[in-house]
Amino acid sequence: MGASEKATMFLLRENTMVLAFLIVIGRNLDVAHQEADWNGIHEKICQLLIPIRTAPTFLSSAKERKHNEEQLIQRQKHLINLTRTVAQKLLFEGKHEEAIPGALQSLRFAAAVYGSISAEQVPSQLLLAEASIAGGYFHMANVFYRMKKMDIADSLYSEVTNIWNTFLGELVEMEIQKTLWKAGISSPEPGTTVVELEDVFDEAQEAEAVQILHAVFDLRNQAYLPKQGKIGKIALTLAMLYYLFLDFRKRTEFDTLATTRDTWTTHGEISNNF
Repeated sequence: MGASEKATMFLLRENTMVLAFLIVIGRNLDVAHQEADWNGIHEKICQLLIPIRTAPTFLSSAKERKHNEEQLIQRQKHLINLTRTVAQKLLFEGKHEEAIPGALQSLRFAAAVYGSISAEQVPSQLLLAEASIAGGYFHMANVFYRMKKMDIADSLYSEVTNIWNTFLGELVEMEIQKTLWKAGISSPEPGTTVVELEDVFDEAQEAEAVQILHAVFDLRNQAYLPKQGKIGKIALTLAMLYYLFLDFRKRTEFDTLATTRDTWTTHGEISNNF
């Protein structure tokens, strides 16, 4: 399996956790959450859902049925683009909670059109992960940090680090593989689709990664949160982020911090391949 396929499969695997997380949260929605859900996406797509949810009249000919199916798919594709656009705009504005319904709806429509396991779901996967997982954990961690419940905050900040570390690690591997292919050192497996970085990691997501990871790194450097086994991993995650940005000065800076500030790095966890 190539690096790009591994990145896609990682995102698809993460969706199981995302949906489970949303189901748990959804069972405890209060009025404020319902208003966020409505403001986020439903008021924008309510009328568009009517022809999709309305049972079709009896169609006698195969031609009529095919035409009806094609219309349904086109409507669903339009809703995929609309819900993704709305969710991305809300994320860019820092409204993570309001972005979740749009990201979830785009994922549902993508699954309906393209199947439950398809590369076409990746943009929706990324939006949902950013809105409800990494972003959601980060904002929950901040709440517990302000409440001085440091054990809970520590656990949540660690989860944020783990999610970004895994995701960025897959992207770094993908970029390294492409470099090796271009240099003729290795060649892709037959049928491998080359995925461009900007197609799975856009400017808004880059800005979110910088904000969240630097905030966690700064918090780890304060006296209130544990550093042992933690500071090295967040530094390495930032090193991978700046490798993807082609900012090799900062990449080296954080890679050095990862290898010197934490015994976590002495157990072979840092890759020398990027």
